[in-house]
Amino acid sequence: MENNKYYETASSHFVSRFQMRDNVLLLYLAAVGAIFGVAFGSKNNFEVLLTIPYIALGCSYLIAHHNVMLGALLSYLNKVSSIDNNNESFERSQALDSRFNNALNLRTWGQMIILLLPALTSLLLNYKIILCVLFPEILLLGFGLICFILAIILLWRIHKKQKKLKPSLLSNT
Repeated sequence: MENNKYYETASSHFVSRFQMRDNVLLLYLAAVGAIFGVAFGSKNNFEVLLTIPYIALGCSYLIAHHNVMLGALLSYLNKVSSIDNNNESFERSQALDSRFNNALNLRTWGQMIILLLPALTSLLLNYKIILCVLFPEILLLGFGLICFILAIILLWRIHKKQKKLKPSLLSNT
């Protein structure tokens, strides 16, 4: 019966993690909207868009952190539910197991599109900086490109690691 208390606590933490991850995405989209609004305002100021890849990288790390913690909580919930009873819980269910890879792929691609498409757009809209070699804007563009690439690598690595946490594998731990 003591495990039930731990299960409930972990379940509520699991839900709050989802909400925190979603809040990071919402705040990112709000920031991107505001930055694009400034960039396309009364005076076209595309250089302002170069802040987006930096924000995208920071948000990618926050989202990756939440995804890792959600995976750890799923593993913990699975262990606690298996101790309490032999009934199938959602964490150990065939329903989750059979859809896990598709859900993970959709989540990863969705997050990559939301985070990386505005960053890529901001870099492409500033292509003239490369042609004119404007300083210090070229540094912002170069480091922005590095942030963009790092965000791709980070999100893809987390995706690969989480694929290994397939629910059926968790039930054996």
